[in-house]
Amino acid sequence: MFSSILSIHWPNNTPPVFDTKLKTSVNLFRILISYLSEKEAYLENLQPNTSYLLQKNKEFKGVYKCLSNKGTVVFELHKQ
Repeated sequence: MFSSILSIHWPNNTPPVFDTKLKTSVNLFRILISYLSEKEAYLENLQPNTSYLLQKNKEFKGVYKCLSNKGTVVFELHKQ
């Protein structure tokens, strides 16, 4: 649920220097568009790599963080 099968072949097998910012799929299109357009300005608005799920069952009702900014799977109640 939290991963996708994805393969990016960078030309000449040389990833751009900002490839290290690609930890989750949250900023995937910003990074790809930045690379393809050769405009690093798109990298100025990267979002946190966190993901959230809405749980509706009685025991865990609420919004939970399911992916941390470091790319690790967590299950933490989001404090609003």
